[in-house]
Amino acid sequence: MNTQNWNIDNDGTSVHSISEVYIPWLGDSMKTWFEIEENQTWWTDRQAQVFEEFLNLSINVQLDLIDKLQQVYLKSLENGRIENVLFEDILKSIDWKKSHICIPQHYESKNQYAFLLLETKWKLTDSDFTFELEMLFTNGKIEIVQEMSGLWNRIEWFEDYLKRKNTKNTI
Repeated sequence: MNTQNWNIDNDGTSVHSISEVYIPWLGDSMKTWFEIEENQTWWTDRQAQVFEEFLNLSINVQLDLIDKLQQVYLKSLENGRIENVLFEDILKSIDWKKSHICIPQHYESKNQYAFLLLETKWKLTDSDFTFELEMLFTNGKIEIVQEMSGLWNRIEWFEDYLKRKNTKNTI
């Protein structure tokens, strides 16, 4: 993978894209970063492979993404978490320029993980802020869609997700 579009952050914990990266199956571009694994100075070959395969997911993933976004939107609206937003296409309710792809640390995991960190245009009830989502892709399929929690940095990421058996599907 060409490294000219990438910089390491000041504290040496992640590699960030300088410009947006085009995601063919999504039809849009966004910034991307890799979480650097301990004792590494750059992304690993495994992380690069996960990213390349994530870029080349089937267009069917977009249909699943649309379905999951609609479910979360309706549930959040029903729970009073967000205000009603008028849109014809739920993908247009995402601010792709403020959204990111994160390739987390994998270490010896048997699975391939990628996150879409989405900045929506859904206004939080009684707030000036918008709803932020994280979507975990496991082996090319959307596994989790939830309000932003920073899962890739939490203890359960390292203690549970990275130690799971292979879920059989690969990206």
